[in-house]
Amino acid sequence: MRKVGLTEKRAIKSKFNGFNSAIEERYEAQRYFCIPDFELRKQIIDDIKNCILPLYNNMLERYSSIPFSSNPSKYIRYSNQTLTQLFDKFFEAEGKQNKFQKLNRAIKATTKEIIK
Repeated sequence: MRKVGLTEKRAIKSKFNGFNSAIEERYEAQRYFCIPDFELRKQIIDDIKNCILPLYNNMLERYSSIPFSSNPSKYIRYSNQTLTQLFDKFFEAEGKQNKFQKLNRAIKATTKEIIK
């Protein structure tokens, strides 16, 4: 394990704090929005995962083995799995998903009937 200076430790802590704050802000912002179209919602979430997870995993690989804190779990709050689970909850509008899914299915069924 290599020794790191105080400046580098602060920089690593700042990177994780910045990431954590950004994720938490985005989660709070999106929780009031709902994308009732399941396929569209899934595609957007997959795009988010494909963009964020590789970058976060690189950061984890680079810094998790460096002793930058006596309490690294204070800064490394998310595993790949917990981030994936968090992203999977995006755009559900806090429990309103079932109502919107039913509405979306009804609209699709009505549209199919009209087209026939």
